[in-house]
Amino acid sequence: MKSTSRMFKAFLLGELILLLVLMLAAPAGAGTITIDFDSVPVDSTGFGNPSAYLTGFGITLSYTFPVSQVAQLFVGDDRFIYDTGDPTPSVVQAPSPHNIVSQGGSNGPITFTLHFSTPLESSVFTRVLAFPGAPPTSHPAWAAVAFDADDNEIASVSEGFSLNGTPATFTLSAASPSITRVTFFRDGTRGTASVNFTAFSHVLTDNWVLTGPGVGVIEVPFAAFNAKVEIMLGPLANDDAFEVKATFTLGAGSNGIDPLTEDVSFQVGTFSTTIPAGSFHFKPAKPGKHGKPGKLAQFTFEGVIDGVAVEAKITPLGANSFEFKTEGQGADLTGTANPVTLGLTIGDDGGSTTATAEFE
Repeated sequence: MKSTSRMFKAFLLGELILLLVLMLAAPAGAGTITIDFDSVPVDSTGFGNPSAYLTGFGITLSYTFPVSQVAQLFVGDDRFIYDTGDPTPSVVQAPSPHNIVSQGGSNGPITFTLHFSTPLESSVFTRVLAFPGAPPTSHPAWAAVAFDADDNEIASVSEGFSLNGTPATFTLSAASPSITRVTFFRDGTRGTASVNFTAFSHVLTDNWVLTGPGVGVIEVPFAAFNAKVEIMLGPLANDDAFEVKATFTLGAGSNGIDPLTEDVSFQVGTFSTTIPAGSFHFKPAKPGKHGKPGKLAQFTFEGVIDGVAVEAKITPLGANSFEFKTEGQGADLTGTANPVTLGLTIGDDGGSTTATAEFE
């Protein structure tokens, strides 16, 4: 019986170890976030600009449209779209009340592109039409195309000229997190054919659902960020060095930073790197002796990342302010020139600034 008991215990221990190995080996799950535009403020006519709202989700915009026309992305309150602001919409009804998003101002071959700071596995959106029972309303043909970082097309969806109808969901997906941008074309031929006049300039959408690693992590910008930098350019491509001394103050929405458990990423000109979570060590404060000032507590790192010798220190200064110092040897700073862009991200807090560097 004792032998059988030992065997059973060994079996359970083996199963537990296997389970732990599988749990540790499993990739981190992708994050998902829904962007419904309903918190975007609109003016007295019911329209607003979504650019700042999208920036909060790591999305930036770019456009293509005829030089003679301006066709920006807009948010519209469905109670004002071909309406007067009555409590009940009479033409278009947003799936989540009350804002929808589209591009306006032109009936030409216009496009808008969403650039994602984090590659996506999928992008889902709801296409909105004038609802059945509303006056007959025309919508243009459109196409949405997903691209990777090398401008390879990954997926596309499209629809022809439409009149009134019900909302429909469309999905752009990739086998791995590789979608870096999605372009919406006003016509299904992606700008190669003439387009007809329609009541709306572009497709109406709502409830964008984005999925991918890191999605949903919204960076809280620093309230202040200042830096000084020195750059030493060596004779070889990977023979450059830098020294940075910066101070930053966390933003009002920050929940604090913890360099011991969060990634620390920084950029100096054309060079950027990430110090993985768990790499920093904490050094407690030391009191002064014999009338000399003591030393503040610090988080420190020293090591080699991708062939670059990096040292970094983060020192709490009080009142949510910190000092960040770093230096590196063996970096490639090719193309770096004044003013030099400096960036720093710790967990979900970050910021960027520019500085006039001293070159040697």
